[in-house]
Amino acid sequence: MLLVVIATSFHSDSSALLQQGWLSGLKTDGDANQLPTIAIVASYDTFGAAPALSVGSDSNGSGIVALLEIARLFSLLYSNPKTRGRYNLLFGLTSGGPYNYNGTQKWLRSFDQRLRESIDYAICLNSIGSWDNELWIHVSKPPENAYIKQIFEGLSNVAEELDLKVGLKHKKINISNPR
Repeated sequence: MLLVVIATSFHSDSSALLQQGWLSGLKTDGDANQLPTIAIVASYDTFGAAPALSVGSDSNGSGIVALLEIARLFSLLYSNPKTRGRYNLLFGLTSGGPYNYNGTQKWLRSFDQRLRESIDYAICLNSIGSWDNELWIHVSKPPENAYIKQIFEGLSNVAEELDLKVGLKHKKINISNPR
């Protein structure tokens, strides 16, 4: 039995279409704190003069496929209290990527402040289907947290076994620039 992932969509004033889903984590008895959240996001934008003719299976379309499969697998795990994680999972399909991720910005701004503050990790699955055998982790600053470093090292070790390269790219994210 699948746990229902609530999906909503809305058009913002810039006509960005957004889809989201949510899986609730399992709290331990007596825990009054809000569970932390992991946001998993993909952009469904592709480049093309005619949007209906655009293709993106090796660009952003690959991230959408991965996000939907991850949501499906976690909905199976979260449907059983014995395998439900201690994190809430937020799934988002956004648009506006070519325009400084305008759709993603509007989606994030639509959140209640408590939800925004509960997000511990954000995983963006964009352009994962490219054939260059490289996975880039984009961060706004080099990771200092020991746990994040451990995750990166584990990911690097698995990638090495698969003959893939994993690297970090850090760049300050400019959220005030509309383009």
